[in-house]
Amino acid sequence: MMLMKNIEKEIVIKINGMSCAHCVKMVEEAIYNIANVKSVKVYLAEKNATIKYDNEIDLDEVKNCLEKLGYEIEN
Repeated sequence: MMLMKNIEKEIVIKINGMSCAHCVKMVEEAIYNIANVKSVKVYLAEKNATIKYDNEIDLDEVKNCLEKLGYEIEN
């Protein structure tokens, strides 16, 4: 029997509206709570987030979650 290993994937999203370390913490916590997210690192200077995940993540859920916090995702 062959076992399939989950392959970790990565996506970088551009986020507008972050201005401080508190923003970074809020964005990281919000994204980390989305299903299948394994890690997230937010970079204030670059205004983006690197998300590592297994299987698939719902980018609409990410967008909606961050918009509720007052941030905007660039496509």
